Amino acid sequence: MMFWDRHHDLISWWPMGIGLIIWILVIGLLVFIAVRAMSSRQSPPSSPPPAGDMAEELLRRRFATGEIDEEEFAKRLEALRRK
Repeated sequence: MMFWDRHHDLISWWPMGIGLIIWILVIGLLVFIAVRAMSSRQSPPSSPPPAGDMAEELLRRRFATGEIDEEEFAKRLEALRRK
């Protein structure tokens, strides 16, 4: 009779174990979805800006910091836009 009681105790834990596994999977899925949603918001743009825009921005910065004067800025900006 003692064997039957132990066997019965082992069988009664299976539904509880399966329920626990299901809860772990559900919580893991929710965490996975939350992490993916947060990381997609913080990811950089998929493609870099065109090279011409980057060159003009660099030229504007150099003019703003005083590295080049207005005449040089206008000349180089015209040259960039012709290409």
